Amino acid sequence: IADASHELKSPITLLSLFMEDAIYLKELPETFRLRLIRQYDILQRMRRLIKNLLDLSALGIKESMEFEELNLFELVKSVHGDFVEVLEAKQIDVAIDIPEDLHIKGERDSLQRVLINLVDNAIKYNVESGKIEITAEANHDNVHLSVFNTGMGIPEKDIDRVFEQF
Repeated sequence: IADASHELKSPITLLSLFMEDAIYLKELPETFRLRLIRQYDILQRMRRLIKNLLDLSALGIKESMEFEELNLFELVKSVHGDFVEVLEAKQIDVAIDIPEDLHIKGERDSLQRVLINLVDNAIKYNVESGKIEITAEANHDNVHLSVFNTGMGIPEKDIDRVFEQF
């Protein structure tokens, strides 16, 4: 699975780059642009599926996770920094309300991947000029992390499926 997923990454990346450029061509008829956008969305869904396959195969290979003490505020700020350009382009404001000294134990790459997925979805399913709020608070031995956006939310019928693979 890992080999096949890895082999699929390059052609999908090349197709994505081509389609991104093509979508913004001024001489492109609008009906064709809309068809390209739909196909681009499908291609991005394929890209996410491949990433999920790679993640699953990595979990299968890894016998145990290596937990370490992490500063949650710094981890969230780092992920936020990865999205600054997209956030600016979509005029989305981000508020981070996490104590700067909040430490957790976890596996850095896995937690970073979760945060990236949450922030990516908060952007993707938000409104133009919207807002994202990332908060965390410690309760005894647990930390509650919340990522909120001003988008329409998850449809009620899909809430039970949020944690299903793919």
